[in-house]
Amino acid sequence: MAKTPVYITDANVDMLVRIINGESLYRLPVVYVSRTVYDQEPVDVNKLSNRLKGVAHVLVQQDRDSGKEIRKLTNDKNEYYGAVGIYYPNKSARSRRFLYRNNSIPDRIMLEKIIRTVMSYCNCQQIDGSYTWDGVINSISRDRLISQRQERVKAETERDQLYDVFDDDLKQMQNRIDALTKENSALRAENAGLNNKLSEIDEQPVIIMGNEEDLYPGEIKEMILSILAEELKSRAQEGSRRSDVLSDIVKNNDYKGVYKDKKKGIQKILGNYNGMSAKVRKALQDFGFQIEEDGKHYRLTYFGDEQYKTTLAKTPSDNKGGQNIAHEIQKTML
Repeated sequence: MAKTPVYITDANVDMLVRIINGESLYRLPVVYVSRTVYDQEPVDVNKLSNRLKGVAHVLVQQDRDSGKEIRKLTNDKNEYYGAVGIYYPNKSARSRRFLYRNNSIPDRIMLEKIIRTVMSYCNCQQIDGSYTWDGVINSISRDRLISQRQERVKAETERDQLYDVFDDDLKQMQNRIDALTKENSALRAENAGLNNKLSEIDEQPVIIMGNEEDLYPGEIKEMILSILAEELKSRAQEGSRRSDVLSDIVKNNDYKGVYKDKKKGIQKILGNYNGMSAKVRKALQDFGFQIEEDGKHYRLTYFGDEQYKTTLAKTPSDNKGGQNIAHEIQKTML
């Protein structure tokens, strides 16, 4: 919470290691700034500390040579070569990492991103109930409840019958207040979680969805990621801007390689096709096909969409018939 950063030395490196390994408890976010490959500070750490005073702790690697020891103690989870990490006390919030772009001067854009990210997190945290309108209303309600109970006790000897009625009403009021308080707390926590997720999203998405809808959950996303992965593998030169951007998108969108597996799967099902056995029928249905008999053929409709269909001979004329259908499915449906 000071205006100046805390430098990490051999004497206090254990504090940093516990934070990175998730073994330490702290109330405010921790910003860790590693030194660049030229043993410089990537951002103006004094300005960073001053801007974040009272909001976050700023730790700075004092000497680049300590990087090897820190990496060893954290199993390579630490930031290094000018990268900056943000660690949150709320374990449900994922830590953030900003990479240094090897500028000759401290990176002002990077500095503002770090400050904006920390401030966004703090703004999303749940506020103590006594500082909210709901909390004030609940406090007033409790004061009135106490006052009513005192008046009730004073008149107890003279109004025994009314006492029981009032007591029931007051208990119901107390239960209602408690229920509303819990409900408000749950809603605030939910809202804080949603805001925290929104804070991790860039100002606008990389891709705007069109009118097509998924035939199965995640279809369009996996299709796009598979195309990017193929582009990255076959055409993007390693170390190029294209390679860095495509790698970043594929890495951060939970790419599962579904399409690659599906292409192998349909080839496995139909590669040696010699008739519609129960095993082949079950495999095609699990793949998403609706199967109908149509004369000497079976009509295969992909997830019930008439736009994507093909036919399969009941009795294949040669052993390449199934392979040809598999290739057709790969080109038109996957």
